This record gives sequence, C-alpha cells and structure tokens, in this order.
Amino acid sequence: MFLSQEGPEELELYAKRTLLKGSTKNSITNLEQLKTELNHVRTHKRASDNEELELGVRCIAAGIYDDQEQLVAGLSISAPADRLQEEWMAMLEKTATDISSSLGHKA
Repeated sequence: MFLSQEGPEELELYAKRTLLKGSTKNSITNLEQLKTELNHVRTHKRASDNEELELGVRCIAAGIYDDQEQLVAGLSISAPADRLQEEWMAMLEKTATDISSSLGHKA
C-alpha cells in the first residue's frame, strides 16, 4: 500500500536498494510489472499478495486514509492460500472505509 504512494524517483531507489529480489516464484521481480501493480493498487486503494512473500500464504489489504487524503495505514488479512476467500475483500474495504471516515476522510 505505502509503496504505491511513492513517486517515480523513490520507486527507482527502492528497486536499486532491494534489487527486487523475490522470495517465491510468485514475487514481482520486474520493475515494469511492479509499476503496473502499484498503479492498480493506487487506483483501487487495495492490494493483494498472492503467495509473493511466502508460498502457501495470501494477503489482502485496504488503505486507511485521513482527512487530508493521505494513506496513513493499511488493514489486512493474511490466511493460508487455500482458505482466503475473495469475498472477504468487500468486508475489509468497508471496515477500512469506516475507519477512514472516523479519521475525517470523505470518500
């Protein structure tokens, strides 16, 4: 979530610093693919990890925004890959929206 908020220069520095070394066969290790994924995250204000950090574990996340439209936190659910249900995203997004609203964010 937070990496999606960075500008092009910061993203380039991140890529150089980490070398985009992957943890699993599902990891994003290509800068252009990462940029595409981060654009999706920025647009939809949600993210997912499809066994990119650890095989057998998936994660979904939604952003929490303050009254200045700034991303201040992420709310996530991690679960075994075979148990995580895509339907959980709607509940997660609603909860993140409710928390954002309590911080003064206007959706």
